[in-house]
This record gives sequence, structure tokens and C-alpha cells, in this order.
Amino acid sequence: MERSLPPTSPPYARRGSTRRSIAELKGELRKASQQVTELQGKLDALAAVTASLYLEDIELKKKQNTRQQGRLTALTGDTGDTDSHR
Repeated sequence: MERSLPPTSPPYARRGSTRRSIAELKGELRKASQQVTELQGKLDALAAVTASLYLEDIELKKKQNTRQQGRLTALTGDTGDTDSHR
């Protein structure tokens, strides 16, 4: 038993609707590309701010650590000179 294939319409029958669909898809792609570009710019700006804040945080922690070491030295009287204790 042979299977019959569904009838196909000639290629020119849907050409107008296909062109319109392609034009619509191109428009949607253009909009999506613009959104991606905008979001990439925002992401880049966020990355720059995050990196800046990270470096600032490291510097503040270093300063805080130095201050705490100075306080400990003042409280214990330890000057770091090991010869003075002999």
C-alpha cells in the first residue's frame, strides 16, 4: 500500500506572507540586538563599579588591620624589638 504525500502548494503561493514574516523577524531581531547591546553596556558598567568597590574594600581592610595592630602594640607595649626583652 502506497502512502500518498500531502499536496504541496507551489513556492510562489506563500511568497508574500513569507516576505512579510521575514521582515517582521528582522525587526524583532533588530530590537533584540539593541536590547542586548544596552544590557551589555549596563553589565560592563556594573562590572567596573564592582571591581572598584572590591579594590576599595581591600584597601580599607588593610588600613583597618594596620590600625588594629597599632592598638595591640599600644596595649601590650610590644614594639616588635625582640632584643629589648633580654
